Amino acid sequence: MPLVEFVGQSVQDSGNIAINPGRLVNCYRELVVGQGRSQYVLQSVLGMDLLSDLGAATVRAMGIGNSKNWVAGDGKLFEAAGDGTLTQRAVVADDAVTTIEGNEGDVTVVSGTAYYLWNGSTLSQPTTKTFTDVLSHFYIGGYTVILEDGGKRFQWSAIGDASSLDALDFASADQVDGNLVRGFEVQGQAVLMSERHSELWAVTAATDSAEVFQFTTSWNRGLKAHNLAVKFDDSLFWVGDDNNVYVGFGPGAVDVTTPAVNTSLEQNTATHCFYYEDRGHKFCVLRFSDRAAWVYDVKMQEWHERAEGAGDGAWRAVASIKGDTWQVGNTVGEIYSLSNTNKDLNGLLRRTATSRPVYTGDKFRVVKLELSARVGENTLSEATDFGLDAGEGDILDAGGGEGLKLDAIPAGERAATVNLFVSRDGGRTWTDAKPRSLGLAGDYDQRTVWRALGQAHQFAVRVQVSEPADYQINTTAVLEVA
Repeated sequence: MPLVEFVGQSVQDSGNIAINPGRLVNCYRELVVGQGRSQYVLQSVLGMDLLSDLGAATVRAMGIGNSKNWVAGDGKLFEAAGDGTLTQRAVVADDAVTTIEGNEGDVTVVSGTAYYLWNGSTLSQPTTKTFTDVLSHFYIGGYTVILEDGGKRFQWSAIGDASSLDALDFASADQVDGNLVRGFEVQGQAVLMSERHSELWAVTAATDSAEVFQFTTSWNRGLKAHNLAVKFDDSLFWVGDDNNVYVGFGPGAVDVTTPAVNTSLEQNTATHCFYYEDRGHKFCVLRFSDRAAWVYDVKMQEWHERAEGAGDGAWRAVASIKGDTWQVGNTVGEIYSLSNTNKDLNGLLRRTATSRPVYTGDKFRVVKLELSARVGENTLSEATDFGLDAGEGDILDAGGGEGLKLDAIPAGERAATVNLFVSRDGGRTWTDAKPRSLGLAGDYDQRTVWRALGQAHQFAVRVQVSEPADYQINTTAVLEVA
């Protein structure tokens, strides 16, 4: 029997959908090993629960300083407790280019080309001396390093004292033309990224002098924009000046771009990169203002997409930090906890997996499709488990135009529902949804079957789950054809 395979990563290129419609939205592939066999399943991404709200403004940055979490937005600096509770500490400039760092108990912020220091009780603006306008900053080996806005120079503070900057303590990243865009500390070295190249500078044994930093090497790959880079562990994830996405450190960084990601970078507006973790996976997010985010799974070395709402709109999250849970801040000033709720606040977390087409060369008839899933730990009951504000008699949209009438839902336990859509032309057009049960609690190896799915030259399927149910779906489905 032929198999329908759900892709290991999203590959659908919006510039040419006919090549391969394969797509994973709000789910990702995971390797499962057990019972003498290895196989892949689809896992749900984390849902979101609201923790705090800054107001109507965008969250500009989230960072760590003095062993505490901090959030900048709406022209203010907030201290963030582990549970996401915010306490305003100071007023700073409100700017899309904002960074937060720490130095020996102090918290430093760069925003609106200004350099701020919060010492736990007072906000000040230390004199930068070498240049007036500051682009960004980072912390390395006891030094706070600030970058010149619209230039190549970088200056460092006295060791352990972010308020003290000497006019002679600076250097210039000038191996090739191009102004600085952002800097990071990675593996004990200063990574200075400019418009068309990047440089590594090492910290020497010298202290408080112009010899503190020494040039190590450079490579011909710059940074597309300040917010299109994020540090995780001892590595970087960033969009280069060539519109490709890189993961790694220094000249050995790896290009992980796919044609589909390239098309998005050319046709859509990328705004931010950030990072979070779940179930041992390290996720690097490339966020867009006008389409679903691309998310790179470092563990699996695969891409999936993250969207909001039933229309698969842009994920509004723009920054992240680790508190009691991983937390994200979004474009309307909200702070969310990423958690295994299988819903986004009080709305749908619609998870969609689209297969690559099955093509045999001749037209064939699909007699049966069998999908295998694990949903045995779910307990769903009544309409409130959809996480939606709806009343009796309303229709809940579970995706694809198919709904479930509230007064038809039993008061007791019920099964989760999966919708199947079929394409007989390689993913260009799709049928209406064909809903089936994914099983009740205790159905650990549910087999869901659809029959008489028609004739096709190129047969592809799409499955959607919109309910707050945790599940694992095998990445291959069995076809019976004639």
